[in-house]
Amino acid sequence: MLVFLLGLVTCLGWFVYADIASWGKKVDLADLLGQDRVTDAKPKDSFANKDLNVLVIGSDYRRDTEYDENGNPVTGMRSDTTMMVHISANRTRVDVMSIPRDLMVRRPECTFQDGTTESASRGDVQFNSVFALMGRETDVAAAVACTIKTIEDFTNIYIDEFAVIDFDGFEEMVAALGGVNLCLDEAVSDPITALQLSAGCHLLNPREALMYARARYGLGDGSDISRIGRQQQLLGAMFKDVKKRNLFTNMPALYAFLRAGMKSVTTSPSFGAPSNLGGLALSLAGLNPKNIHFYTLPFTDYLPDPARVALADNANEMFEALREDKPVPSIFPYQDLNGNRVEATPSSSPQVSQSSTGDSARVADSASTGMEDSSSADTPRYSEPEAGQQ
Repeated sequence: MLVFLLGLVTCLGWFVYADIASWGKKVDLADLLGQDRVTDAKPKDSFANKDLNVLVIGSDYRRDTEYDENGNPVTGMRSDTTMMVHISANRTRVDVMSIPRDLMVRRPECTFQDGTTESASRGDVQFNSVFALMGRETDVAAAVACTIKTIEDFTNIYIDEFAVIDFDGFEEMVAALGGVNLCLDEAVSDPITALQLSAGCHLLNPREALMYARARYGLGDGSDISRIGRQQQLLGAMFKDVKKRNLFTNMPALYAFLRAGMKSVTTSPSFGAPSNLGGLALSLAGLNPKNIHFYTLPFTDYLPDPARVALADNANEMFEALREDKPVPSIFPYQDLNGNRVEATPSSSPQVSQSSTGDSARVADSASTGMEDSSSADTPRYSEPEAGQQ
């Protein structure tokens, strides 16, 4: 979504804003979220002069191939990727926090669009099961609302807006971009996605880019945590390709890219409103790309099941920084747009690691973008694959 927002900076006519905003679907979650939420003291009328937390969910649709927390076959949507994007009030920082699918959480009581409710979980459940449980029969509103309530419960961070993009939309964006440049230190051979790539630099086509984002077993240690780093890396590569190919100044190409993405995106009403979206884009015009950091939610071992993870004891330090609109402490590693890992440091400035993230890829031609190195993802650990899921 950040790529779309910056792209909108060049679309200076109100009619263009209105046209682009009309491509995406809007879903109002107010009734489903209810009144018992984290308090938001920010102004309600616009995005101006306030920090913003946007939940971005990548989803797919599956038929009877997986099961929810109650053991029932999943016939609707699944959340394959979940990121909370924090945009600072002064528009100088963007911090992206990825939430592991294998994180064990407590799910609050949630409501379907027909008014029926799903009782709160009796114990810990896997984070991505929340979206699946509530998203049967493509009920995106209930799925997103319950996911937001769950995140707000364990982070105490208010989620202002949301955007959900499906796999078809991702492929269409890559197609409009003309592919994504990525370099691999090692060959990739994933038996699940059938992705086969030799070591070296590649221009990934839409299908290859999607398979790389989803690949798990032929790369790194096969964990979901290491895949998060690759997904962040791929987003960084797309952002840099947009800049490298001058899409921000090539109106026809920019228009096609935005249209490809937005028509497969479902957003909250205010996030998709022309005035808000256009104003936010304009306010991000001066953002320095080196201030875009990709984090992974701090996690630790989940003792009842070594294939799952739990919130780390220091997770609230990251949550508090995001909640208070402050820079995330340097005790947390992150990844930059170049695919470089910036290691955690107790107090001094982070040090850049030239290896990508401990995985097998780096972004192609990172030096040619003129962006400084600075970033990372969390340390990979083993996470048992879910049935039928990469």
